[in-house]
Amino acid sequence: MRPKRVPLGSTLRRGILITKKPRAQPATLDSLAKLIKKTSASADKNFTALAQEIADIKGDIGAIKVADIKSTMATKADVHAIVRGELAPIRAELNRSATTSTVSRRNSRTSPALRKEID
Repeated sequence: MRPKRVPLGSTLRRGILITKKPRAQPATLDSLAKLIKKTSASADKNFTALAQEIADIKGDIGAIKVADIKSTMATKADVHAIVRGELAPIRAELNRSATTSTVSRRNSRTSPALRKEID
């Protein structure tokens, strides 16, 4: 199968399209200067963008005031109230268990059947 057009700088051998790589241009002082100038301009642009981002972040942090943070934080009394509320059911369960244990111990001392020694 033959291509309709053969690109410039290419040849067709036995139905296979062969393209030649363009020769690399020799490095000259002018070409190196252009490359350095282009790279330097790109780096300057990136550095400027980075500096702007840092300035924006500093501005955002500066806008946050300590008073605003303290007004939304929980106080020591708030934390104590939360802990008391969370521990109340646990404390009640422990009291019930202690009471049941005390009653069982008292019953075991007074009950003759439980005090009897088994041989």
